[in-house]
Amino acid sequence: MPKVTNLTPTTQWAMGVVQSLVSAGIQHICIGSGSRSAPLTRCIANHTQIQSVCFYDERALGFVALGIAKAQQRPVAILTTSGSAGANLLPAVVEAHQSGHCLVVITADRPPELHGVGANQTMPQSGLFSHFATTLNLACPHPNVSIQHVQARIQTHIAQGVSQPTPVHLNMAFRDLAVHPVVMDRPTAPSMPRGIGPDWASIPTPGLIFVGQLRSVTDAQAVQQYLSNQSVPIIADITSMLRTHYSHPHSCISPQGSVLLLGGGMTARSSLDQLEHVRSHPQYHVRYRRHPFNPYYAKQTIIEVDHFAD
Repeated sequence: MPKVTNLTPTTQWAMGVVQSLVSAGIQHICIGSGSRSAPLTRCIANHTQIQSVCFYDERALGFVALGIAKAQQRPVAILTTSGSAGANLLPAVVEAHQSGHCLVVITADRPPELHGVGANQTMPQSGLFSHFATTLNLACPHPNVSIQHVQARIQTHIAQGVSQPTPVHLNMAFRDLAVHPVVMDRPTAPSMPRGIGPDWASIPTPGLIFVGQLRSVTDAQAVQQYLSNQSVPIIADITSMLRTHYSHPHSCISPQGSVLLLGGGMTARSSLDQLEHVRSHPQYHVRYRRHPFNPYYAKQTIIEVDHFAD
């Protein structure tokens, strides 16, 4: 953050918060309109390393953010004003939690003295997303509280969401809405660590392959490359992005040998029927870290990965 004197506590905090988002790897922020979030919005607009998109409907905005997170394989932030605006993000937060993507939901909030007195756009916002996103509550900007302390808490909170990966929630109260940000510029946000991918050579030759949910186009391309060298039946679920490449059999397949599952869960009834039919076969499951999928309690050998692409 630039060293600028004579800034109000609200301006210092808002600038510091935005800078902590960039330091945590945020490059895209989706903004819902509103006055209580204006301090952060103005600072985002004055940061040269952030791409932002604004839209008046928070529900749609949440899914725009999720789409960017899937395409970029990076955490994406969403900013809303106070009150019920953040509640409209719940469907996208649930989808991000289930599919393993980090959305950083930032809800602006009214100060404590405006809660419980019937003030407009005021409601309890802590824990708004239940167990689908953990909440970090930050008090109103104050000159006696170090912005460096606030930045450290924010970056730690986001890092936990990135490592899972899962959404996180930052609830930030503002009393003073007037800010006078300066243009913030610094080197490009850090690249995200790639993590562990599959060792394709170590996977035994299966008799049947299932492909479940894949998180990105690059993962889908990597899996398709592996499948191009296989000569066994392949069942690609609708969530895999590969469904159109492989025809679905009308009757259940009884494979010779083990079954290989790639990716996350499956939702199509035809895929689940096939999977139930082979539940007694030994299975190898190359899945995303901490995202189990075994609805029929098959005996599985688990291989956890962060991604499928090289």
